[in-house]
Amino acid sequence: MDNSGDRAARHEAVLKRVQQLSLALAEDLADAVVATRDEDKKARLAGAYHKITRGLRQAVALEARLARYEAAGERAEADRAKAAAREGAERRSAQVKARVERLVWNEYDEGDDDEFAEGGELIERAEEWLSEAAEAEGFAETSVGVHLARLCAHLGLDWPAAQDSCGDPAAAARPNSS
Repeated sequence: MDNSGDRAARHEAVLKRVQQLSLALAEDLADAVVATRDEDKKARLAGAYHKITRGLRQAVALEARLARYEAAGERAEADRAKAAAREGAERRSAQVKARVERLVWNEYDEGDDDEFAEGGELIERAEEWLSEAAEAEGFAETSVGVHLARLCAHLGLDWPAAQDSCGDPAAAARPNSS
């Protein structure tokens, strides 16, 4: 079975050949129309010329339409890839945000108005950082731990404590040193 790429290449080659032959025939007919003195023959040749050039125009229009279809398909594929990357970045951002929120609320007392306000500000700053960082290429593929380390550095939080507070599996496996 042939694939669509091979079929499209064959169709393109046939279309180009039809255009070449039609153009050559149209040129010969135009020369014959100009060269003949017989009005009846001139009318028949002009009719044939009109039919050939109409077919040539249709072949050129078909080629343009196929190029538009191909470009539209490429744009649609690029749009799908961008949407998938955006969805992946949104998922990764939500994962990082959940871990940061857990970290902040483990460190700040919701019962203390000052600490509660400071924790809220940290979360807002984290959200701003995440919205900017999520635009970077490869954000979705980078691990949550790497993003957390970067975010904690940005926020001025202690990263080892953040690992323990966020339930980092490696931290949970380490013996408690207190």
